[in-house]
Amino acid sequence: MIKKNLWIVALIAIFAITFMGCPDGGVGGDLKNAGEAGAAEGDLVIEDAEEIAALLTAVGYYGSATTGMTVDGNIAKFDIPSGGSSDNFGFEIKFPEEAEGFSGLNVHFKLASVGNLPGGKAKIGFKSQINPSTVDVTPYPDHEVVFSGTVGDEQKQFFSLKSPNKLPNKVVYFNHNKYGDGDKKGADPAGGNVTYSLEITQLHFVAKAAEPCCKEKCVKANCKDCSEDKCEGKCGEVCCLNFNGTDATKIEFVKGATPADDKIIHHNPPVSAKEGGAAIKADGTVTMNNYSLLFYKFPTSRTEGEGKKAKEVEVNYMDYDYVEIFYTLSNIVNNAPADGTNFKVQLRNFGGADAYGTSGRGGSYQDFGTVGSRSHKFQTWDDNGTGGFAIRMNSYDTKPNAGDGTGAEFIDIKINKIEFTKGTRATVDFFTPQTPSLNNVKSLEVLVGSPIGTRIPAPKNPGWTFTGWKTGWDVGTGKPNGTTVGAATNIESSWVTGGKVKLYAEWLTGAVDPITIDNPVFTIAEGSNGGTKITYDGKNDWMLIHSAAYDISSLTSVGGADFSSYSTAGTARVSYLLNTNAQYLSEITVTYDAMLLADSSNAAIRHDSGASSSANTNNYPDMAGSDAVAGEVKTGLKLTYPISAFFGSGYFSFAKNNPGAFIVRITKIEIK
Repeated sequence: MIKKNLWIVALIAIFAITFMGCPDGGVGGDLKNAGEAGAAEGDLVIEDAEEIAALLTAVGYYGSATTGMTVDGNIAKFDIPSGGSSDNFGFEIKFPEEAEGFSGLNVHFKLASVGNLPGGKAKIGFKSQINPSTVDVTPYPDHEVVFSGTVGDEQKQFFSLKSPNKLPNKVVYFNHNKYGDGDKKGADPAGGNVTYSLEITQLHFVAKAAEPCCKEKCVKANCKDCSEDKCEGKCGEVCCLNFNGTDATKIEFVKGATPADDKIIHHNPPVSAKEGGAAIKADGTVTMNNYSLLFYKFPTSRTEGEGKKAKEVEVNYMDYDYVEIFYTLSNIVNNAPADGTNFKVQLRNFGGADAYGTSGRGGSYQDFGTVGSRSHKFQTWDDNGTGGFAIRMNSYDTKPNAGDGTGAEFIDIKINKIEFTKGTRATVDFFTPQTPSLNNVKSLEVLVGSPIGTRIPAPKNPGWTFTGWKTGWDVGTGKPNGTTVGAATNIESSWVTGGKVKLYAEWLTGAVDPITIDNPVFTIAEGSNGGTKITYDGKNDWMLIHSAAYDISSLTSVGGADFSSYSTAGTARVSYLLNTNAQYLSEITVTYDAMLLADSSNAAIRHDSGASSSANTNNYPDMAGSDAVAGEVKTGLKLTYPISAFFGSGYFSFAKNNPGAFIVRITKIEIK
């Protein structure tokens, strides 16, 4: 039944807080039970089986209401077929109307029965919605729990409902997860079907966080974000999500032997943080997890001199080329799986939204290493720079999937100092000898050893097609030669003469005509019968597309065809090499027919011969459509992309994404 706890429960909770110190709910507390300090007055507790049952919905594999899942009262039953992925069979718990405005949710559940667990473990993950499947409900410390396989084994999971709200749809999705290492690995249906059930015994909605012991230390004037539930250790240590510095904070100018050797050193710099479980201690140490962001703003001034002679001197970070972070990593926590200890990050600009350093500079995804003191260096004036940077914990590398769980889930980072130094710059001059009227392209200053990035110009001449920049000019032919220089091409020191680099425009003397390819012939890049050409409905240019784990032989009579002779080995990967001139056009449209065979017709659109490198947009279309019915042929379907998405290697290619199978025939490719 739904009940409000009596005043005596609240009194017991108050006594518990008095004797235990700060409330359990910060990153420094018991990670497994974070957020739950016991039921208190004002909490909403639902433990009646019928009332819990009214909030449960079986959603099956990727939302299918008829596959692999059923709900019987307050018991969710998993019946996952063998041979397929078990990563997204699950059920939803919806929030009742009475739970509006509550700050947290504790779900208590236990293993009610075990039929078949080939891996010996029942591993449960949590998401904020069914699709996209990558929406993990993190940064909760145990965003997977693993049952021992013994009936009666009990677990509980806490979800924060406060800002930033990680359950925006007022629902939490429980899914079986077969991945992980060692004790964290769940049952794998490749060894047979998986059958077990979970009983949801209690839903405990927490009304509000306990009164923080550091509240009186959290002064709004000194703190951008007073986080009342982030207390740890001594009162006041973790009140804020920003660190304004200490007596040890200073900006130092170090004069070098030449101006090129000058540097700025920011000791113990101020930082701020946000998202999820981010917290900052009194010394500026930031506790981070999968969703945390740490911000650092480049200084605009420094103090020169002391006492009455002290004055503020302007600092322009654009005068410097590199920023190097010197930091200490500690207190790594791995929950699921414990197969990595490195701090994987994505560098972003100071706004925290866009990637920082994407063009030929090692990418925005970086490895900051493991525990200990170390440093990391990158550019200050990147094409996406905004006078500072943000460090986001790389959630992809911390996800508990086989092969990519290579980073920590929680970690402390203390930035000890940041150094700004100079490199060698060159002026890049752009020439267009074949079109003299365009010889007014603005020069750019570039750091030698780095690319021009998105600043690289693209001139236009009516009736001609600009194809790029070259490092040399052939006076005999009257055309450019040498190395092709694009946005991601590093400017080499050997190209620099007198501090300058000369680049020459290359043209096609005429517009590139639109390209049409009827019935293009695709190459099968991988798979035993993966992408096999088959004859169907009188046409022999169909391709069979299926995932590696899918048992094609079970499809004996879909759409009047018999696929029982086809092997299950290999995910289909097919590709078509585009005409080189296609890269100078704007848009590619692919026309095709498709028929869903089973489960899904989701594809992964790629741009290389092995169909392994993603295109830049609409990567995972449903080829037959979300309303597809198995055995029904759809004709004249279209996919349209910017042509730039396919000139990493110059192929239009695709592979199966997610378990399932479909057939497809490409009837036309149009590029214009």
